Amino acid sequence: MNDPKLYEVVNRLMSESMHLQNGESVCVVTDTERLPLANVFRDVATEYNSDPILVVMAPRQQHGSEVSKIISGAMMKSDVVFQVVTHAMTHTDATRDAMQSGSRILVLRGITKDLMLYGAINANYKDIAITCQKVAEFMGQAKQAHISTDAGTDLVMSIDNRTPHILDGIVKGPGTFAAMPDGETAISPAEETTEGNLVIEHSMDGLGLLDKTYSFNSRQRTSSINRRWPVSTNVETDD
Repeated sequence: MNDPKLYEVVNRLMSESMHLQNGESVCVVTDTERLPLANVFRDVATEYNSDPILVVMAPRQQHGSEVSKIISGAMMKSDVVFQVVTHAMTHTDATRDAMQSGSRILVLRGITKDLMLYGAINANYKDIAITCQKVAEFMGQAKQAHISTDAGTDLVMSIDNRTPHILDGIVKGPGTFAAMPDGETAISPAEETTEGNLVIEHSMDGLGLLDKTYSFNSRQRTSSINRRWPVSTNVETDD
């Protein structure tokens, strides 16, 4: 992968998203399916006098699969970690341990050359960060969320006293992570307050385009005005 544009994109990620400093220790974690891209990260990191290490494993079977102690140890001992992998390592003990050790981590799961060159990874993430912050402020002031779609989703849930979380593609400091491409502000509803219908008709993470529609219905124990305490969830398909 000798495309100069690809090296430019990786360099921008290192400088603007990771804020990589000269001389910091860098660990690039990858698997055999993403090795060509990982080599680009390693090459660009050398320009920061980082003497990077490249750790290669077999592709994990699914998101969240744990890795070996060798990989975990390498991440923990590094200032900066780039996870150029097929399946996400974000929610693993290895990543949590590395963050607790102060490592800064950028997750690039499922990344491809085309995504690097032509995808959302080339957006203006300074603008995205501003938008995410505005959405977080709005969410933090809200008490209830109502989600509806033309496909039939119609959900109501309480988000009173819940804390929004921003993932804007920018690593904030030691012990934190970001993902690329990204740009999201997330909030979780209060437990047992969600009521209504959820319809998934297009795609799902890890599955891609769906060949059927999935419908979930949350029913209430009572018709109380605060719309709480769902007691059952029915799952239907269009088969």
